[in-house]
Amino acid sequence: MFTMMFRQLPQTADEILQGLHPTCKPTDLLHIRLILDEFANFGRFPNFTETLSSVRSREISIDIIIQAISQIKSLYKDQWETIFNNCATLIYLGTNDKDTMNYFSMRAGKQTINVKNHSQTRGTQGSSSQSIQTIQRDLLTPDEVARIGVDEALVFISKQNVFRDKKTNVFQHPRSKELANSPEDENWYRYIRSMSDMDEWDANVNHERVIETTAAEVLRVS
Repeated sequence: MFTMMFRQLPQTADEILQGLHPTCKPTDLLHIRLILDEFANFGRFPNFTETLSSVRSREISIDIIIQAISQIKSLYKDQWETIFNNCATLIYLGTNDKDTMNYFSMRAGKQTINVKNHSQTRGTQGSSSQSIQTIQRDLLTPDEVARIGVDEALVFISKQNVFRDKKTNVFQHPRSKELANSPEDENWYRYIRSMSDMDEWDANVNHERVIETTAAEVLRVS
């Protein structure tokens, strides 16, 4: 399903933007945001690095959510760095994974600090001296990355310095009253398991925004 989607969405977007789609105009193009939580559980997508680098210009964005960098490395051994480099924004919420801590320490960069040394000799002819040395150190060491507050996050935006800030409090969101904690709550979402994937898709899709295609068109794209 995801493989077909990664093929069909860019193709349809190109047709709309180029004025070749039979029913949609360029102004009809909607932004599509894919939130891939627990990304590692999806398995390996064919040509995913190429897809990630090309969909942005077609009004498609992809959020990859993982627990640790090791999950990406296990799936995309030679391409994981390319995947990270294609992400304009990285958000670190916390982990116990050593590789992840080292990576975000490296991404935070260096800082310059002044070290003042003072020495003094006591006695009848005592003396003292003072020196100031400029050195570089990691802006955030791996240990400091690991110890950010549970209510804090590190945000890495392309071509910007790392930003350390508080996480969003969901209870301050304007629609927080719609949250639910248990099946007894009025807003509790009750998942209905359909007999087939197509039935489930059909029950949850807005048919007014469906763009019809055929198997022949999908094969032509591939």
